Amino acid sequence: MSMLTNVAFFTTQPGQGQALGQRLLALVGPTRQEPGCLRYDIYRASDSANS
Repeated sequence: MSMLTNVAFFTTQPGQGQALGQRLLALVGPTRQEPGCLRYDIYRASDSANS
């Protein structure tokens, strides 16, 4: 069985970081339910100026 890892980086418009974070977090549960999904994690840079 082969494994695939995807990594994505997002940069938001000023003031939109919180909205993007909420939308991405809403995807965690449904994505983890998909067949074959082993992990699905969201990370946010602690030094982000656009929180």
